[in-house]
Amino acid sequence: LRVCVSEAIASDVRVALLVGNQQGWGKDPFLRYALSGDLRPLAQTLRRLGFEVKTVENKSPAELRKALQWIRRRVHRRPLVKTFLFYYSGHSDRNALHMGRHRKNPMRYHELVSFFKKLKVDRRFVILDSCFSGEIIRKFGSLQRYRHLVPKGARARHFIDLGRGIPRQSDAKSLQVLSSGLAVSWES
Repeated sequence: LRVCVSEAIASDVRVALLVGNQQGWGKDPFLRYALSGDLRPLAQTLRRLGFEVKTVENKSPAELRKALQWIRRRVHRRPLVKTFLFYYSGHSDRNALHMGRHRKNPMRYHELVSFFKKLKVDRRFVILDSCFSGEIIRKFGSLQRYRHLVPKGARARHFIDLGRGIPRQSDAKSLQVLSSGLAVSWES
């Protein structure tokens, strides 16, 4: 049994790109736990689960773009990547990630969405932990496409049944997006 489990894990090549920024634009407050409480523990856990992990800590949008290029190249090398996970912890607004103090050439949601859609892997997971991170769903298309996840009588911002949107088959090709909210959030 032990050999079978190891072979199953080895056959599914997994890569994760974890991005954390403590400093945002202008009056964005400094985030104390974006790296030590979120990004680094997640990196450790994913490595234990067999992920190849790349981290981008307190870097500019240009550095994130370099990391995305590295991911593009990595998915085409053998062994081929089956699962990709993207995680961001930091500040954002309705259109872009706030990476660093400068607003110069920001990483916009539409750029990330384009990257996620074009990435040639079976499973893609996007986890965004920032203010307005739910706005990225609009960049994938109309929110109407996701109304089936919300039970009748409930409002989307209060309750979403993620179980209805996640494929049950382990080999299903999918893109899953999990965000912390459609409006302002805070660190605690």
